[in-house]
Amino acid sequence: AILLIGIVGVHFWVRKFAARLIVKRLGRDEVVGDLARAFINNTRWWRSLFLKKIKGWGPISARRLEKIREDADIFVQELNDRYTDPSGEIKASAVESKEEDVKEVKQLAASGGA
Repeated sequence: AILLIGIVGVHFWVRKFAARLIVKRLGRDEVVGDLARAFINNTRWWRSLFLKKIKGWGPISARRLEKIREDADIFVQELNDRYTDPSGEIKASAVESKEEDVKEVKQLAASGGA
């Protein structure tokens, strides 16, 4: 029994040590979110490697990401429709509205795209 407790203790110590090494490589300068903290939360001693769900990932997170993807697709399509012309002609209105679009993009980025 003591040997088993010792093996389990060594296992969890090595697991924690390895997780800390990986976190150092991840860094904390992510544009969105905190990847290092997410990794630590998913490598706690009570979180098994065999769990099917990642901590913090569920239907709400999936819906939020899907909404972001849809908004990005719509925005890119609007930009394509506004600035491209299959005939290759440059529209004067497209050149004039460029500054407005830059402001719009900055506003969307500042508000988180929502």
